[in-house]
Amino acid sequence: MTERDRSDEMGTDDTGPGDDVESLLGAYAVDAVDEVERRRVERLLATDADRRAEADRLATAADHLAEAASSGTTAPPGLWDAIAARIDEPTGTARPTTSPAPAVSPSSGAVPIQSAPSRR
Repeated sequence: MTERDRSDEMGTDDTGPGDDVESLLGAYAVDAVDEVERRRVERLLATDADRRAEADRLATAADHLAEAASSGTTAPPGLWDAIAARIDEPTGTARPTTSPAPAVSPSSGAVPIQSAPSRR
């Protein structure tokens, strides 16, 4: 057992809050951490509400993926080809994926911002 494992086991880990432990949240959500890592993550989650919420979101997403996989759900035909085509596009030429700007309520006092005309 290393010195680090001993300090983690005893709860005397001298790392700062979230020190590298945040990188374990995804693995923790799918139960892919060892006991020392689990204790480190759980100490962080006990004191950091934002990380607790993130871990909960990751666990929920993992549950949805597992449910979809076990139900025999398959991707629509052509999905992978569409993804591969987007990946193969040269940098800077990908189509924008943003949604249109939300409508502005006149009572909000906000002034809509118009985009500059395209120079193509």
